[in-house]
Formats: sequence, structure tokens, C-alpha cells
Amino acid sequence: MIEVHIITNCSKIGPPSTDMILKTYNSFCKAFKTELIPIIWCDPNPYTEKYKEYKKNLQKHFPVINKTGSQAESYVSAIKTSNKRFLFMLEHDWEFYSENISHSLDEIILVMKQENLYHLRFNKRDNTRKGCDKPIEEKNYNGFKYCITPCLSNNPHIIDKEYYIKNNLLKFIKIKKGKHKIEGPLSKNPDLFGAIYGPLGHPKTIEHLDGRGIKK
Repeated sequence: MIEVHIITNCSKIGPPSTDMILKTYNSFCKAFKTELIPIIWCDPNPYTEKYKEYKKNLQKHFPVINKTGSQAESYVSAIKTSNKRFLFMLEHDWEFYSENISHSLDEIILVMKQENLYHLRFNKRDNTRKGCDKPIEEKNYNGFKYCITPCLSNNPHIIDKEYYIKNNLLKFIKIKKGKHKIEGPLSKNPDLFGAIYGPLGHPKTIEHLDGRGIKK
């Protein structure tokens, strides 16, 4: 029902070493008590000289490595090629706090289906009215609490691929080199909304590992 897609690139920090992406993946497995094998999407930019060695190192751990030209291309390609309804979209430089995640992927997907949620993310800060999460509203489905936000951040999140395709959300994502070509166009659309795991005040569930050498 769900597939994991990890988007990576030859950034300043990390590649060609796989230490960072493995830390991300291992923390994901621990948080959700799963051993799902991810599909990797790798952009050789901006340090293309690292790509061959990075790909070789990635292949020691992951069976499927796809070469792409940008983060946006990786994201769109994952949606277009997957045969699963739900996709966990994960960049290579995040760490999950398993102590703050108490539901399995199956439980989360069930809520997404019942509540018609097509974008549910894990927060890098407490669930409060801050940053792009203005306004923010708590919801409760049979004891499962989450928050509604106008922000569709590309921080670690789960999407309903069928909703994205049926409602042509891909038209908002322009395939260009670099980052920040996904969440901005989606979040600016007033007809769209996202969900955040956990109730209001819930502590952060992820930490940024700073794969570019630039703090978010």
C-alpha cells in the first residue's frame, strides 16, 4: 500500500559517503518499525564529480538507484512511476525521533484514507502556529490527532498519489534544477491543505541533518 522514496543529490556534505542517507533511512525504519526497501532518486548536481562513486556506494545498500536532474524531477517521477497509492517522500538528510511517533504506517494511512488527507508531514518543530503553519487547527479521528495547515512542505511526508494524479497537482511542480520547486507552488494554492502528524503542541518528530551545509 505504501512505498518509500528517498531523494538525494551530490551535495556539499555527505556524498559520496552514504553515512547520512543511511542515518536517515535507519531512523525511518526504527520510527515506524519497518524494513521497507526504498527507491532512491539521485541528482548528480551540484558536485557531479561525486556521482559515480556515490552511486556505487548507494548500490551497496539499495537495489534501485534512479538518476534524475533535480529534486522536482525526482518527486514527479516517483509519483508517475509508482504502482502504490501512498508514497513516503523523504530527502536524504533527516533523522526521525521514534520516541515522538507512536503509530505505524498502516495506522497513519488508514486515517489518511478515512479523513481524505492527501499530504501528511512530520514536523521539524513543535506543532504550533509558526512558520508556514498559519493558521493551524487540531483534528481528532478516533483518538488519532493531527493538525491541518495551509503548508504542503516537502519535509518528510506521505502523499496520496491517486489524489495528486486525479486532481492534476503535478501541474504546479515545475521541473527545474535545484531545490524549493515543490512546496512553494503547492502551498500557495488556496484550494490545497496539508496535515501534520500529532496534536497541537506535539513535539517535533524529525531533525534536519543539514545535507547542504545550510541550516533551514
